[in-house]
Amino acid sequence: MRRSLLRIVLITFCISSCWACKNSRSHNLFTKLDPDKSGIRFSNNLTYTDSLTVLEFEYMFNGAGVAFLDINNDSLQDVILGGNMVPCRLFLNKGNLQFEDITDKAGFKSTGWSYGISVVDINQDGFQDVYICKAGSRLTDPADMRNVFFINNGNNT
Repeated sequence: MRRSLLRIVLITFCISSCWACKNSRSHNLFTKLDPDKSGIRFSNNLTYTDSLTVLEFEYMFNGAGVAFLDINNDSLQDVILGGNMVPCRLFLNKGNLQFEDITDKAGFKSTGWSYGISVVDINQDGFQDVYICKAGSRLTDPADMRNVFFINNGNNT
């Protein structure tokens, strides 16, 4: 009697579990935004050459970094995308998931192999500043691997 009851409970549980799985709706956690709608166009493309391979630069496939900050204190999170073989880009959040590339207007020039991005208000003026770490292969001129630090002037520059 006890075994029969246990079997019935087990079978009922299995059937109800299968039925629940089939009837549950799939909910995506994220939604992909089209670059035409968001305004964020960025591609961190890597190009192999005879002098630049993973054998010469073992960290070639490590990402360049991404940072979120509020560059103009409007309570909207702006985005910095780090580039390896492409320049870093600064995107101003205009609200409604719309961004504007203000890299050139802001004087945010950062070329060379970026390795990581940090955000800090270093001078305690209420505006977030940006520090970008640089790297390179064994063949890279050390002058091209100097880290860069951008002090936020409070006017999107």
